[in-house]
Amino acid sequence: MNEGLLPLIMTSGIPTKLVLVVLLGFSVATWAVIFNRWAALRRLHRDNATFLAAYGQADSLHKLAQIGGLPTAQGLGFVFRDGMEKVARHDGGAYTADWLASLERRLRGTIREEVNTQERYLSVLATTSNVAPFIGLFGTVWGIIAAFREIAAVGSASIAAVAPGVAEALVATAAGLFAAIPAVVAFNYFIANVRGQAAQMETFAIEFVDLLHEAGPGGR
Repeated sequence: MNEGLLPLIMTSGIPTKLVLVVLLGFSVATWAVIFNRWAALRRLHRDNATFLAAYGQADSLHKLAQIGGLPTAQGLGFVFRDGMEKVARHDGGAYTADWLASLERRLRGTIREEVNTQERYLSVLATTSNVAPFIGLFGTVWGIIAAFREIAAVGSASIAAVAPGVAEALVATAAGLFAAIPAVVAFNYFIANVRGQAAQMETFAIEFVDLLHEAGPGGR
């Protein structure tokens, strides 16, 4: 994934090399985040699928909580576990409107916490997509300035004299795009998934409160 940058670093001038080293660092960080978030997303989808299968078969929230091996570390299971913890602390009387409203607020906070967890490290992708092209452009401008200085020193403005320096400078722009494009694509993909998961958790939280209200303390 980063092999394309290495030959560029080895064949560029010192200023451009410094820029390319920075861009290489951004590229490494980007791909590390991509693989990390992709693996985490696969685990999340697997856990949600397992939870939904159990949720569809259980007759009540209480029976769902008694199922062994239910994934509750993240996603829908995490929201369910947090809600049931509040239910377990209920005094056993009727579920009042105020208590149910308090439960809704707690579940919304839980969902925000889970969304923040799912968005972990995505700021690296956002930073790379925004900054890398400008760093590459900076390297290009720097390289062109150096090329024109060399032309002035040599005293020749022929294509043969200008082309190598300009081509070397343009490498930095290409490297900036090389680092930024995967970051943009991955960021949009992961953010779309996070928003989808947030909507799914919000829907489940509403169902959780409704089921609890309909069943009452004795039927939960």
